[in-house]
Amino acid sequence: WAFVEKEKPAFRVNSVLPDANFGTVLSTQGNSSTGGWLRDVFAGNVGFVKGLPPAWYINVADTARLHVAALLNTKVENERIFGFAAPYTWNGILAILRSLYPGKTFPEDFPVSEVTKVKVPSERAESLLKEVFGKGWVSLEDSVKETVAGLE
Repeated sequence: WAFVEKEKPAFRVNSVLPDANFGTVLSTQGNSSTGGWLRDVFAGNVGFVKGLPPAWYINVADTARLHVAALLNTKVENERIFGFAAPYTWNGILAILRSLYPGKTFPEDFPVSEVTKVKVPSERAESLLKEVFGKGWVSLEDSVKETVAGLE
C-alpha cells in the first residue's frame, strides 16, 4: 500500500485475502494445501488439523469470483477484500462428512472445537459476490462435499 500511496500508479491495486480454501480440487498431484486438510480428515487422519486454531473458510470458486470482481468492478479501488465466508469447526466438518457419507466411519469429535472469536470485515466481499455474480457465499456443506468428491 505504501507503493500505491507513493507512486500513484495509473492502475487500481486490490488484494483478495482468502482464509482456508475448500471446494473442487482441480489437481490431486502434490499437496493441495487447505483442501488437503479435508481430504486427510476424510481418510481418518486428523493429527495435523487437531493443532490448527479456529478459522474461517471460503470456497475456491468464491475466491476466484472475488478476484474477477476486484478486476472488473471499477468501484473497487485500492481495497483489501477479505474472503472469509464463515467460521468453521472441525467437529462441524465431521458432522457434515457423517451426514454426506452415513456408511463411512469417521474419527470421533474433538474434545475442544471452538468457533473463532476473530472478527473479519468480510461484508464487502459478500456484497461484491452478490453485485457481480448475483449470489453470496458457497455454503460450508457444499464446499466440503466438493473437496472430498471422488474419494468415496
